[in-house]
Amino acid sequence: MSQVDHDAMRKYVAKLKELPRRNKKPYNHMTLEQILTHDVPEEDRVSGATIKNYMVNTGTFFNWCEDQGYKVVPNVTRRKFKITKKKRAATEPFTPDDLHTIFHCQQYVADSWTKPYQFWMPILGLATGARIEELAQLNLDDVRCHEGVWYIMVTDEGEGQDTKTESSVRPIPLWPFLTEDLRFPQYVERLRQKGEARLFPDLPPVSIKKPDGTEQLKYGKKASDWFSARKGKWGLKPQNPKRRKVFHSFRSTLASICKHMGFDDRMAEEFHGHSSGGYSMTYDYYAERHAAKKLYQHIASKLEFAVELEHLKKSKYCG
Repeated sequence: MSQVDHDAMRKYVAKLKELPRRNKKPYNHMTLEQILTHDVPEEDRVSGATIKNYMVNTGTFFNWCEDQGYKVVPNVTRRKFKITKKKRAATEPFTPDDLHTIFHCQQYVADSWTKPYQFWMPILGLATGARIEELAQLNLDDVRCHEGVWYIMVTDEGEGQDTKTESSVRPIPLWPFLTEDLRFPQYVERLRQKGEARLFPDLPPVSIKKPDGTEQLKYGKKASDWFSARKGKWGLKPQNPKRRKVFHSFRSTLASICKHMGFDDRMAEEFHGHSSGGYSMTYDYYAERHAAKKLYQHIASKLEFAVELEHLKKSKYCG
């Protein structure tokens, strides 16, 4: 322990700053030695707050060593850290006016969308906060019911399925308007009776190359291109020129609603498939994730959106 001096600790901190966030793909499947050979992009790296937490734990270990009689360099772990403020998400939430523009466009009002994903993707994006790829890759078997609660299971277990991080694997309970008014489960059953396996069979897979060089099928490109084109026609523009309004803005919108409605932070993170970035022994190691029923009771069943959607109940795409 006496060989760990201030210079060694400076090098240790420098290496910590190069590490990726916990559960960040593809690094979560690599050994530490493999990670250290990669140039991790800055946007994928751990935050200053996480590094500070690591150093607090390191300091605790060194204090224990000193108590056990080991010789420790004085104040070797006492370093000041500048905690940089996290950058705000690049996507801007939709305003109530934006939501009205989207869901009261001619195609929704006249029920003239020609493809089912055009009707379902925006409303699912708003009510679940799921990423566009998470929705596009869903199989019919990923729409499930347990203890009376309908939910979609975001998973990487099916053919061609992938998730952004380990925390992205999650059940997302469905908003009652989706199940009771739009009869989404009945629509899923209609597809099953037709012999379909996927929720959106009109979205073909596109092969792309991952950072680790392997090929991965992605189903969301066609839907993403479609929404980007529609967004331009709808005239949806961010208030902040440094941010964007895209399909991912549904996710930002729901996150803002959860915050303003005062939902439990830990539950909201699980609902969105977020990781807080820091590591908690109590929550991340020992505690199990909340079940779909509990997330439904505390979040999905209480959601309120500042847009009128009653006209959607008459759509040909409802169950």
